[in-house]
Amino acid sequence: TSRARSTAAALEDFITVLRARLVAENVPEGAVSQAVVCSHFQDPTLAYVDIVPSLANKGAATTWLLRNGDVHFGWNGFSATDVLVCGDSGNDQAMFDLLHDDHAAEDAAVAAGTRLPGAKGVLVSNAKPEMLRYAESALAQRAASLHLAESEAASGIMEALTHFGWIGS
Repeated sequence: TSRARSTAAALEDFITVLRARLVAENVPEGAVSQAVVCSHFQDPTLAYVDIVPSLANKGAATTWLLRNGDVHFGWNGFSATDVLVCGDSGNDQAMFDLLHDDHAAEDAAVAAGTRLPGAKGVLVSNAKPEMLRYAESALAQRAASLHLAESEAASGIMEALTHFGWIGS
């Protein structure tokens, strides 16, 4: 749509200005890498654009917590099989990218922080259209670890806890 194109053009203009500002502040070109995550574009009253360092996302934070939780929080024995990632919009995709049903040859991926074998995820029913499209394609590789809830928000999370057998029905 023309609105989507104008939003994308405005976003590109903003990034260009941001990069120029970094150069003006003597930050070397390429020293800052950003990720642009757009969420909620179907509802203009809830359109969000997150511009963050490329490695700053919910997936990286989840991986960090698993690697460092015992040292920083005393989470001894806490592992990926104890993790349920929950989401509804684009800023949650990095967490869902950690899920995978194929556990063969996962050691390198786990070490790199790109997979969490045994972790589960739920996309709640009030998920944004872009995430529902993502989930449709992701289910081929994540059918056993990703649940598409029929319920919204917290009810969808409770549904997933039951689906994965973590709580009784």
